[in-house]
Amino acid sequence: MHGRNPRPTTVKPPEPRGRGARLALTLTCSLLAALATQARAGDDSNPKRTLHRTIDPCAVASESQLRDILQAALGYAFPLAAKKGSASIRLSHPDLHEIFCPNLALAVQGAVQAQFREGTSSVTRDGRVRLRAPGKLRVEYRAPLGSDQPETPRDVWNAQTCLTHLEVTALDLDGVPDWLDSTLVQDCLSGDLSGWVGCREVAREMCRDTTDRVQDYVAQGGEL
Repeated sequence: MHGRNPRPTTVKPPEPRGRGARLALTLTCSLLAALATQARAGDDSNPKRTLHRTIDPCAVASESQLRDILQAALGYAFPLAAKKGSASIRLSHPDLHEIFCPNLALAVQGAVQAQFREGTSSVTRDGRVRLRAPGKLRVEYRAPLGSDQPETPRDVWNAQTCLTHLEVTALDLDGVPDWLDSTLVQDCLSGDLSGWVGCREVAREMCRDTTDRVQDYVAQGGEL
């Protein structure tokens, strides 16, 4: 017995435990995977496309809401100061005087100051400018195929209320040279005044994000 090697002992692995629990887990995972596949198939069967639409802001917002939105847009774009040689103009303190709906348009009043040389003297004149500004609401949203309307408020993902251009309707500025007239101010606001530093197309800067307002409008059943 002392010279013989001991016979190796074979240890049998224990029987798997909790087999029922593992089977239940497997079935649950399979069910969740099937539900996810079904959901993806449902999405694919009703895909959405992106649409762009320009509408009247009066359709989705009240006058008081528009006043807050557009006064902020005006304040963001001004003052405007431009200069050519010894002459300069400055437009500032725009005030939203009146709102017209439908087909949004604004009546705006603001301050204007002009400086120029008269002989050897530098002259400053102060006055008022009146402007008219139409507005549009540009909306980007998703809609199901076969429909041109968003399905839920969250489908509206970008809405900008913008003033499209500024038109000078009156310039009350006395005691200035003939060349310093409403046409010069209009061209400066449009960025078309050659030789003047500081003139720019102001309307490009007069947009405000109104996505939340349009989402609320859609949530209340409104159509774009």
